[in-house]
Amino acid sequence: MNRTGYCFAYEVDTEVGDAIARLEAAGCARIVRDSAVIEGGKLVRKQLEATLLGLDAGDMLVVTSLDHLGESMPYVMRSLLTLAERGVTFSALDEGIDTSSDNGQFYRFAEMLWRFELKARGRKVKRGMRAARKSGRKLGRPRKLADLEEIEVRRAYRKGEETVGSLADKYDVSTMTIYKTLDETGERD
Repeated sequence: MNRTGYCFAYEVDTEVGDAIARLEAAGCARIVRDSAVIEGGKLVRKQLEATLLGLDAGDMLVVTSLDHLGESMPYVMRSLLTLAERGVTFSALDEGIDTSSDNGQFYRFAEMLWRFELKARGRKVKRGMRAARKSGRKLGRPRKLADLEEIEVRRAYRKGEETVGSLADKYDVSTMTIYKTLDETGERD
């Protein structure tokens, strides 16, 4: 059985030495390194496709973690089914998955896929937030009041023309929103 290891770095400067050592310890004769490349807003694994196509019946693909194989459940499942149809076995070291053994791993495999999906979603969200920050977008909930409305609220409150309740009614927001607006500049006593 020819064991091929596949190692993926999510960040360009991520160190993969530990993963490579683990793949070598798992008996991988060949180890393919891949790194994160963003094309059209999507994460692309340039070496993965070539690696998958280069495996033959009787070979085994080994990864340290299931999420190295892909970021979405449908993609991972399609890849694993394609490998199985071609007679290629699969092993994910962290999750203890080894499709070459027949000792009741299906339940554990399904559980690991579920955990993988949660981990992949979290990673996608974090990457999206980093990209949004880099492009200058503010994260979080949109403000209830526009900048000019906030200025008017502060002015009206400072001059005693309006109460917090009347300002909330006037701008159709909660009193808490008015209090937060006033607190941002220390207007509230």
